[in-house]
Amino acid sequence: MNLEREVEVMRAHRTNIKQDANNSPKPRPIHVYLLRYTDRVFILKSAASKLKDNKYKNTQLFISDDVSRAVRKERAKLRKDYLPAVKAKTNRLKR
Repeated sequence: MNLEREVEVMRAHRTNIKQDANNSPKPRPIHVYLLRYTDRVFILKSAASKLKDNKYKNTQLFISDDVSRAVRKERAKLRKDYLPAVKAKTNRLKR
């Protein structure tokens, strides 16, 4: 991604995945553990702009934070309930 600053990686490894019935190779996710949270935020922001609509060997690349199902459910609930209320409140204050 040609990041503008140095990022320290604590640990990185590939994840094993099950092959499908015809044994076609699938891309294996790479898990990266960073030393600093600010590096994680920086990488996610950079990835959003640099990887969008860029394909590697006809495969879409993406970066995401690896979170549990419970965290994903809570985030979905926040998006559904809380964020529209905050936007409405902000719009009222702007008037």
